[in-house]
Amino acid sequence: VAKRIVGLSIGAGPLRHPVSRLFARLAMKTLRPATVRDSLARDVLQPLTGTRIRVVPDPAFILKPSARSVALKVLKDAGVPLDRPLVGVALRRWFHTNSNLIPHAYATKVGLARHRGSARMSEFNALTATMLNDLVSQADAHVVFMPTYNVRDQNDVAVCETVAAQMPSGSYTMLELDDPKLYKAVAGLLSVMLC
Repeated sequence: VAKRIVGLSIGAGPLRHPVSRLFARLAMKTLRPATVRDSLARDVLQPLTGTRIRVVPDPAFILKPSARSVALKVLKDAGVPLDRPLVGVALRRWFHTNSNLIPHAYATKVGLARHRGSARMSEFNALTATMLNDLVSQADAHVVFMPTYNVRDQNDVAVCETVAAQMPSGSYTMLELDDPKLYKAVAGLLSVMLC
């Protein structure tokens, strides 16, 4: 049994339910030390522990990217036109605006999360597709969807595919990368990244 557990660069919040706060408080008692990635997470977790919580950037920021030549080859092999502005897009399902007793990951496993936030998500997808279509037509841009978190309860690929389905064929590329160094290198070749 581990005697010391470190919480590094935690993202947290909101914790609207008393049960959520209770479990977060219990988790915080086991962590020595605990750091968070931003002040929002610190504001949520600091009241739950007597130990000082510091903000430490996500370790991904210090990750060395793959070689530029490797990233260029990935884009070329995927058919991405490199002579146009590239707009990277990483979308995530928007479900946490309502307070829920059962966390989304568990609600998904038992089939309770199927329609959670679906009306707002549909509106978000339509607005995002409209904005991306405007970028494509007005700036002669090419959209590169780069979903990042593809576990069952998040499924970023499905969100990106829903938006892409509302765009003209040839105006976007779906690029699923599971190597964080390569992801960072490809992101470095984009004109802008929207998340």
